[in-house]
Amino acid sequence: MNKVLIIGNDPTINQIDFARLDPAVITVGTNRAWLKLLPNYLFFHDIKILDELENNTKKLEDLKFHSNLIASDWLNPQCKKRNIQVPNYIKVYQRPDRTKYVDCVTTAIDILNRNVFAKNNTTYYIAGVSLKWQNPSHFWKLNPTPGIGNSNGPDWYNVRFDRTYRNFVNLKKGNIKMISVTPSSRINKLIRHENIANLYS
Repeated sequence: MNKVLIIGNDPTINQIDFARLDPAVITVGTNRAWLKLLPNYLFFHDIKILDELENNTKKLEDLKFHSNLIASDWLNPQCKKRNIQVPNYIKVYQRPDRTKYVDCVTTAIDILNRNVFAKNNTTYYIAGVSLKWQNPSHFWKLNPTPGIGNSNGPDWYNVRFDRTYRNFVNLKKGNIKMISVTPSSRINKLIRHENIANLYS
C-alpha cells in the first residue's frame, strides 16, 4: 500500500519533523513546499511558482535532481500568454475535470491518483490544509523570503477555501482514500484525522 503525504502550505507544516518520516512515505509538496523540503514530487501550476523556482537556481537544480516536478495543464495558457514553453523538466498532465476549481492540493491528488499511483492501493495523507483563515496564512509568511509569496488577505482566500473544500467532497465521492494529518482542519469533518506521528519511523 502506498502512503502518500500531500503537503500544503499553511503554518501547521512547521509542526512536522520531515526528517522522521518513514522512508516508505512518498512526499508530494505543493506550491512553495520546496522551501521546507525536497519532496519526491513537487506539484504546482501557477506561473508565479515557476518564476520563483527559476530565480532560485540552486534550489531548482536540487529539485530537478531529487524530485519529480509535475503540473496540470492549467500552466499551459499562462506560459503561452508569456510566449514561452513549459520547461522540459516539468511533466504536465491534463486535469481530469476542467470544470473544477483548480486548487493545487486536490488537483494534485486527482492527477496523481489517475496517472502515477495505483488507484486502489494508495492512501493520501493531507498535511498543511486547514482551509480557514489564519494570520499568518502560510508557513512561508513566518520567515519571508524576498521575491516569494503574496499579500492576499482573508477576502481573497476564504472564497477559495470554500471551493477547495467542495473539491475534497468530490474526491471523497470518487472513493479516493484520504486521511487528514492537519490539526483543526475543516476537512476533518469530512475525512478521518490522524496524528502525523503515525507516519514517522
